[in-house]
Amino acid sequence: LEDIADSIRAKNGSSNTYRPSQMASAIDDIPELNQTTVLQWSLNNKTDYTGLASGLTALTQLPTFTQPQNVNNYSYLFYGCSSLNNLTGINLTGSLFDSTFNGCSSLTAASVTLKSGLSKYSLRNSFNSCSSLSSATIINSGSTAVNPTFEDTFYGCSSLSTVTFSGNIVIRNDNISPKGMFFNCSALTSLPNYTLDTSNSSGVHNFTDSFMNCSSLTTVSGSQ
Repeated sequence: LEDIADSIRAKNGSSNTYRPSQMASAIDDIPELNQTTVLQWSLNNKTDYTGLASGLTALTQLPTFTQPQNVNNYSYLFYGCSSLNNLTGINLTGSLFDSTFNGCSSLTAASVTLKSGLSKYSLRNSFNSCSSLSSATIINSGSTAVNPTFEDTFYGCSSLSTVTFSGNIVIRNDNISPKGMFFNCSALTSLPNYTLDTSNSSGVHNFTDSFMNCSSLTTVSGSQ
């Protein structure tokens, strides 16, 4: 209801007395108001993208929007958007990408950019079950190393053949990473050049199921 109210405000003007409880009659006056309209307003104005498009199974591409500069959390943004297939021109830059594309089974290519200087980075389940994904890129936008948590990041990406790490990206030793990171990535032939984090003296790397069913993978070497 709040998203609908915000969309109406965006079209008809903002007022302190124009509240969600007063919106019912106004909704009928905006025939083009739909999920895409609400999503477009939210992408342009919200600073936390958590779950904004989650469950929009008919969404194939995003509406035009200008992303606010201070967005860092993209968790569950496109969770379950099974028809989403086009991210052309979309640059997601932040630190939290848990389940961002989880279940986007029509998506063929995607990239995320890790913003430097933040305290926590996470890519848990980011591309889980993206069965059509053939290429993915993870970028570090700064010169300082970032150490995301990787857990089930590419789990079930059976079409994935290319993963690229751009910049100084290390795999966090938090007793979780990189559990299940490439589970069932049967088309993957090589790994990105990776470094294992050693900053947490009490932590270890968890490689449980990391390369399970990676039948095309010939080497798991990296900068360790």
